[in-house]
Parts: sequence; structure tokens; C-alpha cells
Amino acid sequence: MPTPGSTNGTAHWQADTRWFHMLRAMVSSGDVARFSLAALRLYLVIKAATNLSTGEAVIDQATLRKDSGLSKSHLYRGLQELREAGYLETLQRGRQTAYKITEKIPLVGANGAPAGQASWAYVPGTMSLAMREVSEVVKRELLGDVPVVYITLQVNIAQDQASVINMQESLERISDPDLRAQIMRAFGRHTGTDLP
Repeated sequence: MPTPGSTNGTAHWQADTRWFHMLRAMVSSGDVARFSLAALRLYLVIKAATNLSTGEAVIDQATLRKDSGLSKSHLYRGLQELREAGYLETLQRGRQTAYKITEKIPLVGANGAPAGQASWAYVPGTMSLAMREVSEVVKRELLGDVPVVYITLQVNIAQDQASVINMQESLERISDPDLRAQIMRAFGRHTGTDLP
């Protein structure tokens, strides 16, 4: 028996039910209020075009302008604004341009003062892992009294779905060797990965 909206079992209707994450931290940090409307529109369009596995949005400027409703000059200014705020990275893939969104969550100490920031490349398939890692750091007070400016978690998913973890560059920014070792152990326990 044909389904509603179909002829001979062939569907006529389609619905795009994909969705993407919007972190409340972007609003509570004041970043949304500081962005121009052009930057916000571009952020949403790029995030909606992001590949679930790679975290890259390969989208040409004509499509960006059409989907965001922006002129060429507003497009360039909005992209620059996102890059300067640390929310966007632009990558060249031959003749194509790819964009990567960076997620950021401020870490606040018990006294309400800024204690650091967690940031990572937005890869939809790894969002729950990233959220758990940030929660674990905060829950365990892994950072103690050591001031940390950035903790960067970068997980790249290769075509064959094998995880490639590159934390070395970010960990080198943490001068305290004990803290660096604790972060590596915590990440290794959660992912089942032996880090150097």
C-alpha cells in the first residue's frame, strides 16, 4: 500500500530534519550581542552546512550570499568578524573554500571570576564527547588553582571513521607538567586512548 504523499511507493515529499548545536555560552558570554547581524547570519548558515563527520562546511561564496541574504561587502566583513572573534577558521581545499566553526565555553571559578576557556573545532559527531570532557574537568576541579587560558580539544574524524587525536600543540601551552599529565590521563580514560 503506498504511503501518504506517494505514488506507487515513491515519495513526493521531502523534509530536511537535520539540526545543529547552538551553545548557550555564546549568548551568556556576550558574544552574540557583540556580533553584527551579518556575522550571526553567516555563523548560522555555515553551521547548518557543516559536515557531521569532518566538521567542515564546504560552501562557495555565492551560496553563502544567497543563504544569508548578504551583499558581497557584508559577507566579507561578517567572515572577518567571526575569524577575529575566534569562531571561524577558513581553509583552502584546492579551488574550494572550507569553513570550520570553533566552539568556546568560558570556565568560571567558584568566586565567579573567569578561570579559562575550553575551545574545540565543531564536529557534530563529537559534540557529546566534548561536552562530557568539559563537564568532567569542571566536576573534578582538575584545574585546581592553576590559571589556564585555553584548553583545546581537537578531534578529527577521518574518512574511515578512525579517530585522529591531536592535542600536543595545545598541551604544550600548559606550563605545569602535572596539570598537563592530568588532562592527558583524563582524556585517555574517557576515549580509551593512550596519549604520550
